[in-house]
Amino acid sequence: MDSNIDLARDKFQIDILISAAEDKPFSLTELAEKLGISRKSLADAVQKLKNKKIVKKLGRDKYTLSEKGLKIRRTLAELATSTKTMSESIYDIFHIIMIILTLGTLEREWVPLSTLAKHLHEDKSRIEKLVKDYSNEKILKVREGVTGLELALTFEGRNLYNNILDDMGVGAYSLKVLKIVTGSPSPFQALKRFLLINLLFGTTTLIISLFTRYALIAVAAWIMTSLYVMILIYSKT
Repeated sequence: MDSNIDLARDKFQIDILISAAEDKPFSLTELAEKLGISRKSLADAVQKLKNKKIVKKLGRDKYTLSEKGLKIRRTLAELATSTKTMSESIYDIFHIIMIILTLGTLEREWVPLSTLAKHLHEDKSRIEKLVKDYSNEKILKVREGVTGLELALTFEGRNLYNNILDDMGVGAYSLKVLKIVTGSPSPFQALKRFLLINLLFGTTTLIISLFTRYALIAVAAWIMTSLYVMILIYSKT
């Protein structure tokens, strides 16, 4: 539970939700070919979804989304205009949310890109692209530091971070307490552990009231945080 999360593995589970047809069963062989991944990797992801009762098995190499799986898929579909772009747009938003949470919980204003990439287990070039793509939102600021590019939350970004924490029932000061209670020296890890505990007690429903231009991020924060923590719960690594 405390080990590093393999985002590539988790992505397979979401890709299955997005790619599986709503009105007919799918086979591992066909879906693996469609997604361009190995059948073994897909089988592992399907088994995890099956354990969560999101996918159900109909027969030999035949699966379908359960009612629960269909509801999750339809919710995800609302965040994108087409199946072709759905996975990419959702993951972009998810990573921006994780960047905001990471920058907010680290105990310094300016964070080197290399440090942020290490915390997120993400390529630096990927983060740079996301920051550029979301530059119009004015939630992140960038400067050239001694060791390279550095990032920080803007005033709007800090407000977004605080709103997310407030709606979770967590204040910035509380993070210091969480580091002690959860036994984690990292505020980011402490927050992730708190989210897990919060979900287990059924109290992670996020109702975020933000400006219109942040509406998509706010909705995605609720959906992706719940899905992310759900994956954490059932992950054995």
